[in-house]
Amino acid sequence: MSSAVLKAAGMAWLRFGKKMPLVCSEVGRWNADVLGLDQAQSIEIEVKTSRSDIKADFKNKIAKHWTYGHTSGAGFVPNRFYFLVPERLVGDATEIIEGHNPKIGVLSFSGDMDFPVAWSRDIIAVRKKGLALHSAPPSKQLMAAALYRMGSELCGLRLKEAIHNKRLIDHLEKSQAEFSALLARSAGTLDAEQPIEDLDIRAKELADAVHHPGHFASLDLNGKKAWLEAAVRVMEGEQKKGWIDAANLF
Repeated sequence: MSSAVLKAAGMAWLRFGKKMPLVCSEVGRWNADVLGLDQAQSIEIEVKTSRSDIKADFKNKIAKHWTYGHTSGAGFVPNRFYFLVPERLVGDATEIIEGHNPKIGVLSFSGDMDFPVAWSRDIIAVRKKGLALHSAPPSKQLMAAALYRMGSELCGLRLKEAIHNKRLIDHLEKSQAEFSALLARSAGTLDAEQPIEDLDIRAKELADAVHHPGHFASLDLNGKKAWLEAAVRVMEGEQKKGWIDAANLF
């Protein structure tokens, strides 16, 4: 979860903090964690959650870092490159970067690593400014890669949202059915002394129970009798037309 939170925060920083119109993740020749572009420049962010992660990046991506350190043009190389790390890793990140490519910048994240929060200007701070790797505007290849990736991410997020909403609705409907069944089976015990202001709530619960005939029908005769007695006592004096027609229950 931590890396996902950092990526989301990095994207928000580029979009709202740096005002970049194109922002995406997992893009380009070296699969940048986060990338932001406008007409003048591009900024790449690599997120790291431990000292070993930072060191491994220079060990496992030798070609990428050699290119970033010796470039004279654009291609898939950003204008500026940052590591985004939790506040506690700022010192480690700065130390490691200085030994490889001093032009790389460091961003710190001061939010909750385990829970996404709304974007705020002070959640990310520039702790070491990234220097320009080159001065050319974003290449057509990089711009196209970002646009395609943004489209893919948008489609993927919409699909996930639809799946999530369907699962949530299914879960709520299942919970409602289980709750109604519980009400129907325990209706006889809902007759305990209640403050007068609670009568309306109790009546609604009992009405909801009877609107699930399968649950009501599953009760034995004593259960149905207990429910009717409870419903009558609770709703006595409460004119709730259209909720319960006790005469038609059997």
